[in-house]
Amino acid sequence: MADYTLTCCSAADLPADYYESHDLKCAPFHIRFDGVQHDDLGDDLVACDLFRRMSDGGEFKAMPPQIGDYIDAWEPSLKEGKEIVHLSVASNFCGAFSAARSASEILELDYAGKIHIIDTCCVSAGYALILDKVCALRDEGKSLEEIEEWVAANKGKVQHWFFTTDLNTYYNTGILKKGAVLFGTAFGSLPVFGLDENGVVTPRTKAHGPKNCIASLAKHMQDLAADGRAYDGPCFITHSACEGYARELSDQVASAFPNLAFKILINEIGLGTGSLVGAGTVMLAFLGK
Repeated sequence: MADYTLTCCSAADLPADYYESHDLKCAPFHIRFDGVQHDDLGDDLVACDLFRRMSDGGEFKAMPPQIGDYIDAWEPSLKEGKEIVHLSVASNFCGAFSAARSASEILELDYAGKIHIIDTCCVSAGYALILDKVCALRDEGKSLEEIEEWVAANKGKVQHWFFTTDLNTYYNTGILKKGAVLFGTAFGSLPVFGLDENGVVTPRTKAHGPKNCIASLAKHMQDLAADGRAYDGPCFITHSACEGYARELSDQVASAFPNLAFKILINEIGLGTGSLVGAGTVMLAFLGK
């Protein structure tokens, strides 16, 4: 058994039972509606309800994991004498990284040098890819230092490519400028986004309609995947209330990469990421060259 505990936050958009089955302690995002707080894990408020409220103009407040969430996730293991390896969603994505650092500073008084926080510079599907690989490395018996070395060497290789059909939400959350929304709405042009090595979202290209966006994502993978068409590494797809688009993307990727048949993992975007992107987002993540 490892002498450290792996932890993360729910921005990986993995199913709630994934964290338990992989012995991965997860600090949840929170959503507040009408004075009632809902957690991103195991709550009865599903993401589709969030998207409906967003579409209807309902008020809500999204919050990343708070300092207390991290202390609650870490302290039981620390009391057992284990160290903590916390894999954070990209520090540029939200306040989750800062809250984790603050929690670490508080606990440092009693557990000096026992908490290791890693900025993965990844989000959603790419973040899930990192977590899945690190869990496998732990199960292989890799040390804390080997885990840190693998993430440092590979986080910059994680490719994130995604698009949205909900341009207004991307404008409301500051991802798109108004001019891009007006142009896209008028001409049916949808931006295709990437994530740079620091975890910053940037529009990369445009495509006409969802089907062409899906083809664009698949083409980017053909151009950039490690080992080209022979790629057999991790591949994750996340979506927000548009499973049909996600399945179509999965089919195109599987057709182009024969070694990935039955290995592509599709998950629904949760409340935390969903509060930023709304409905209609599809993301593809894989390891690049």
